Amino acid sequence: MSDTIVALSSGQPPAAIGVIRVSGADAFATAAALAGTLPDARRAGLRALRDADGAMLDRARKRQHQRPVE
Repeated sequence: MSDTIVALSSGQPPAAIGVIRVSGADAFATAAALAGTLPDARRAGLRALRDADGAMLDRARKRQHQRPVE
C-alpha cells in the first residue's frame, strides 16, 4: 500500500467517541504530525491532537499497531 489513508472507522458523528484509523506508507509520520510523539507499539497514550498551526483540536487516546513482519 503506497497511499496513506486517514478515515473515521467508528460510527457516524455526532458521537462521544470516534475511532480514526491511519494506514499506509506515511501512517506513522501522519499520526505524529497530528498527535506529536507516539507511544510504544501496543501501548496507549493520551495525546493532544493539533492542526497544522499548532492549535489544539481535541485530546485523544493514541494506540499504535504495526503490521506483522512478512
